[in-house]
Amino acid sequence: MTFGSTWASWLADIGLTSAALIGGLGTALMMYVLTWRRGIDPIRLVLVGVAMTAGMQALIAFLLTRAEVTQVAAAQRWIVGSVDGASWSDAVTMFVVLVVAIAVVASQSRNTAVLSLGDDVARGLGVRANAVTGVVLVVAVVIAAVAVSAAGPLAFVALLAPQVAMRLARAEIPGPITSGLMGAVLVTGGEVLCRTVLPAGLPVGVVTAAIGGVALIYLMIQINRKASV
Repeated sequence: MTFGSTWASWLADIGLTSAALIGGLGTALMMYVLTWRRGIDPIRLVLVGVAMTAGMQALIAFLLTRAEVTQVAAAQRWIVGSVDGASWSDAVTMFVVLVVAIAVVASQSRNTAVLSLGDDVARGLGVRANAVTGVVLVVAVVIAAVAVSAAGPLAFVALLAPQVAMRLARAEIPGPITSGLMGAVLVTGGEVLCRTVLPAGLPVGVVTAAIGGVALIYLMIQINRKASV
């Protein structure tokens, strides 16, 4: 038995949700180690994220070439993003994770609000920036991993939901609770479109990608306008 088949079988035995958590937390740890230089540099974080994404996509492409045809078809649909394969057990798991995550985020709400004023101000007010950031990032990774294990990586939801929530709430920074609710609205609305208006069998990830692409162009135009003023 080869090493690849051994760890693949082990991941299959522990379940998709547990495997997603291991992969998400491991990837986040690698990004943190590669980004850390006496603090987290946002530019370095973006560059490392792009490199990690390319590496993971290459690994996925390799695994698809080694899989059976039926497995590839199911995997491709999951990669695009679809809620068709989600079960009630996935919903219960997601609900439990969300309850715990909301409690943790709520306990850190004051600290995260202070962090938005800058690291220097946060230190002056006694907020440990690195510890708070680490807790929030771990919570975000866990939520993302559990959600992706159930519905796949729905494109642009994480980018679009906070921007819409921030404008609807008329807040200066996107709140985690309102952003999560807006993300749920976007996914649900996209799924309703797929089942009522769009061709049958179209995964919701196609809708979120189409809407998100247009929204990204709009945000870039808005940023350029503000920069030129």
